[in-house]
Amino acid sequence: MADQLDNIVKITITRNTSVPAMASFSEHIVVSEFSPVGITPIFDPKHRVRVFGSLDEIVEAGFSSDGYVYRAASKQFSQSPHIGKLYVGWKIPGGVHRAYALANKPFQPGNILHWTVGTVPMPDISFDEEGSSIKMLDTIIKYFNAEFGHQSMMYKVNSLQLAVYGAWEISTMEITGGSDHPDIIWNNDAGQIAAADGSNCVIAQDVNWTAALSACKQENNEWYGVSTSARTMEHQQEVAQWVQANKKLCIITTGDPTVTDEETGDIGAWAKANNLDRVAVLFHPDAKLEDDLADVLSPNDPVPETACFGKMLTKHPGSATWKFKSLQSVPAYDLEQWQVNTIEAKNANWYMNISGIPMISDGRVANGEYIDVIQGIDWLESRVQNLVFTPLVQQDKIPFTDEGIQTLVGGLRAALQEGVMHGILSEFSVEYPTAINVSVTDKAKRILPDLKFEGRLEGAVHRTIIQGTIVL
Repeated sequence: MADQLDNIVKITITRNTSVPAMASFSEHIVVSEFSPVGITPIFDPKHRVRVFGSLDEIVEAGFSSDGYVYRAASKQFSQSPHIGKLYVGWKIPGGVHRAYALANKPFQPGNILHWTVGTVPMPDISFDEEGSSIKMLDTIIKYFNAEFGHQSMMYKVNSLQLAVYGAWEISTMEITGGSDHPDIIWNNDAGQIAAADGSNCVIAQDVNWTAALSACKQENNEWYGVSTSARTMEHQQEVAQWVQANKKLCIITTGDPTVTDEETGDIGAWAKANNLDRVAVLFHPDAKLEDDLADVLSPNDPVPETACFGKMLTKHPGSATWKFKSLQSVPAYDLEQWQVNTIEAKNANWYMNISGIPMISDGRVANGEYIDVIQGIDWLESRVQNLVFTPLVQQDKIPFTDEGIQTLVGGLRAALQEGVMHGILSEFSVEYPTAINVSVTDKAKRILPDLKFEGRLEGAVHRTIIQGTIVL
C-alpha cells in the first residue's frame, strides 16, 4: 500500500552542521633518530608519526629506556598535570634495509621449508606439523626474531608475504615435499628483485633534520610543540630554522657552557641574533653530549624541554606565563649572578631554585618576546580564521550588505572576546566599512576590505617593586 504521509506532510531537513577544523595548540611531538627494529607499531617511510597515550605505551612499543623517545616521554608524563598524548616522529637513520619474501601461493600439505639466514642454518618447518600455511609463516617469524631480533625484525605483511626490516642478511629458502609448493621471491620496497647484498633494499636516510621534520609534518600536522634529540649547535640551528618557517614552537635545550660564560658563540646568542620568535633556548648544565660527533645525549641529560611542553600545553594558549613553573623529574641547579646575566642577555632561559622553589626563568623566546604571547597570538589568529570562515562555509552566501558584513564582524568579535576570556587580551576594538563605502572594484572581486581590530595584551606580572617606610 502506498505511503501517503509524505504527500500530506512534506518535510526536507538540510544539515548545516559542518564546522571547519581548527589547529590544535595543545599537542607535542618528539622527533628522534632511532632503529625501528623491535618497535610496534612499525615506523617506516609511510608511517613517520605515531601517537602514544602514556609511558606504559611507549614501553610496550619497544622503545629503549636509554633512548631519547623514552626519556622524553617519561618527562612529559611525569608532569602534574600533563598533556595526554605524545606524538613520536621518526628521523630515518642510515643502514636500514627492508625486503619482502613473497610466496606465489600458500604452503601445501607435505611441504617442508629448509632455510638459512646469512650463514646460519634455521630449523626446518613442516606444513604437516604446523597445520596451515599461516602457522608456517608465524613459525618462520618466531625463529627469525629469536635469532636475529637484536638487529632485524621479521613481520607478516599478509598471508603470502613476510618482511625483513633492519640489518640485511642473505636468506635462502628451499621447499621440498608435497605434490606442489610455492615459489619464494625476494623483493624490495619498489617491487624489484632484492639484490643478494641488500644494496637495493636500503631505505633512504634523512639527509638532515629539515627533511625529517618536513616528512613528519606532511604525514601528520596535528601538533604544535616540537622537541628533538638534536643537541649539537649545527643541528639545533637547522631545527630552529625549520620551526620558525613552519609556525610551530620549539624549546632547544643546551648544556654548552658558552651560554653562561661567553657573550657569543652559542645557540642562545645565534637564536637572538637571528630574531627567532618561535624558538626558546633553555640552559641546563646536564644537557651535554656524550658523543659530539654522533649527537648522542649524555645519560644524565634531563630532557627538560619535553617536561616544559608536558606541563604548559595543558593550559589554554596564552593564558599562563611560563615563568615560575616547577618541572617534575628535572633537577634545578645554581649559577653565579654574572652567569645569570649572560643567559638573560641572550633571552635564553634558566631553571634554578629560588627560595627553595625550582622554577623556569622569564619564559622568553629568542627575540625577547614571552612564550605565552606567541602561543596566544597563534591561537587567536587561528580562532579568528575559524569563526569568520564558518559562516562562509555554512551559509549559501554572505550578502554584500551591511547585514552580511555584520555576520563576519560577529565572528571576529566572538574570537576576540574569547581572547579576553582566556587572558590573552584585556580589551579590543573593531573597525569595519559599511557596504556603501566598499569600492566597486572590491565588490566585483567579492572582497571585504578594511576589517580591522586592535587588541591590548593582558600581559602578566613577573616582578614588583615595593617601597616602604617604617617609623616610630
